[in-house]
Amino acid sequence: MSELKVLLADDEPFILQGLKEIIDWEKEGCTIVAACSDGKEALDYVRSHPVDLIITDIRMPEMTGLEMIKTIYEEQISDAAIIVLSGYDDFSYCREAIRYSCSDYLLKPINQNELLVAIRKQVDRKVELSARRAQNEMLEGAYLLHQVQKSLGQFSGEDTISYLSRVFPAEGKRYFVLISPADISGMEELSEAELKKLHVKVAEGLQELLKGHEKYLFTELPGYLEPYELGLLYPEDDISFPRLEAIWDAANRYLDREQICYSLYVGKSVPDYSRLAYSYSSASTIRNFHEMGRGKKIYYYERDFQVRDVQEPLLSKETIDEMVDAILENNREEMIRYTDRLIYEIGPSGENDPTGSRVNINLNYMYFRLLHLAIDQDETINQEEVMRYIGDNVSKMVEGKDFGEYLKRFVLEYANYLIQLKEKKEGNEDVFSAIEHLIHDRYHENLTLKSISTDLYMNTSYLGQLFKQHFGISFKSYLLNYRMEVAENLLKDTDRKIPDIAESVGYRDTGYFIEKFIEWKGCTPSQYRREVSREG
Repeated sequence: MSELKVLLADDEPFILQGLKEIIDWEKEGCTIVAACSDGKEALDYVRSHPVDLIITDIRMPEMTGLEMIKTIYEEQISDAAIIVLSGYDDFSYCREAIRYSCSDYLLKPINQNELLVAIRKQVDRKVELSARRAQNEMLEGAYLLHQVQKSLGQFSGEDTISYLSRVFPAEGKRYFVLISPADISGMEELSEAELKKLHVKVAEGLQELLKGHEKYLFTELPGYLEPYELGLLYPEDDISFPRLEAIWDAANRYLDREQICYSLYVGKSVPDYSRLAYSYSSASTIRNFHEMGRGKKIYYYERDFQVRDVQEPLLSKETIDEMVDAILENNREEMIRYTDRLIYEIGPSGENDPTGSRVNINLNYMYFRLLHLAIDQDETINQEEVMRYIGDNVSKMVEGKDFGEYLKRFVLEYANYLIQLKEKKEGNEDVFSAIEHLIHDRYHENLTLKSISTDLYMNTSYLGQLFKQHFGISFKSYLLNYRMEVAENLLKDTDRKIPDIAESVGYRDTGYFIEKFIEWKGCTPSQYRREVSREG
């Protein structure tokens, strides 16, 4: 707990000095922040500095102690506790001091024990208030988080909207902003501890910038944010709120730009919190689709990712619409026909489109058509899942060399993907059973989710999401756990050497294997073997 900040006020210098020396302030958990010679000087200090306890004389020049106390009380300048010192045993002074909520009234000469009791009472009071405040903040934070989650889902009623409007007042437009790594694939290489450390670092940088507006920042929103992401309610018309460029700077200030860089994804503007879900959804959409505008700091849904004019000459709207209809009908021949036409109109690898605008416009329009096609097919479909699936493939088209071939393959895959979505509940068990068998048979190989998805003719990103939903952990964690279980049994049941066991469970680097085993069991493989031997 922070120390109690104490202000002393007395016009007699030797009494001020005596007050400083009569108590071991540090031992009592206190710090003297000011020693003033009159009430006016003390009042000026309290107006501009936080103070927890004021110990003041009654009679002083310029302004008396009672005048100072009355001003603090009536103008609500501070909630500091006040101990009054007086050489006058006059009940009228005591009565007036109590009227202004003074904590104690002590007579001079000061009795050290009496003063200690009064001070300790205020230290205990601050501890109690701090604990109560912390508990209230925790409860308020949990309630606020719950209300924001409701507003982003399908359960936001009038009470939720009214509450959010009070907590986050805004006159004009407001946005949901996702703060997320520009290259999400790079996060897969980080451990949970590294992810948490990164997340804390980004959060601290943003909270420092948003002083006074910290409640607008969400470091977690279960079900809506990934563990490495943050969310921000952004009131555009609030001039006291930091601009988006400054927010981007704060998010990236302490990061290694070469490795990981965060981007801002600004959702659709909404007039009030009843439509906040639309802003979040659009921010999430462009987060999953951002590779089309690769390298930007800030992406705006309304500026960068909407097809405003369907008559735009660069847009092959009719061809894309026909292609989407063919996907809906699962007509392979028509899909290939209209994809070939689209490739011809855009130009192979965008060669007729040096600025990339034609490719961006057409892929943007196709993205939204395919997204809505999936949603129209089944409203219960996980939209986040679909957006990630499309966005992952579209980004590969943009950065890949053979644009046309990738586009054609994706269109054919997407038709199958829609069927998979519908049949997911019935067919997934067979898929997961096949994956388990693959892991159990090939755990000692350089096994990756990408290699398994290739074997099963499934999209890697989509399979990764399904795997985590089914097993509750990522593929990488599942494989690690299985390897460690096998290693544990080998250590118990055989006398094989540690490097041999490491290689047999898929680790060529013995040091890395030992590191992972320590994370798994809390001890080295050798220590584990000795412990098991003793128990046996």
